[in-house]
Amino acid sequence: MTRIRAICFDWGDTLMSEQGPRGLPMALWPEVRVIPGATEMLAALHGDYRLCVATNASVSSRPMIEQALERG
Repeated sequence: MTRIRAICFDWGDTLMSEQGPRGLPMALWPEVRVIPGATEMLAALHGDYRLCVATNASVSSRPMIEQALERG
């Protein structure tokens, strides 16, 4: 049996709501919102799995994504 070692999450509308100004990095939005239950789910998985975030965001760079996640 193969053990799952890592879980990858999509950033937009999986962890963070994409409801906000278009064309502006989420980190610069007046308000950012975490998807309900995402924080609890990540906390429950932390330590047992390697967690990662994937995105095809064209407006936000990695530092901007990290900043948005910190704000959430």
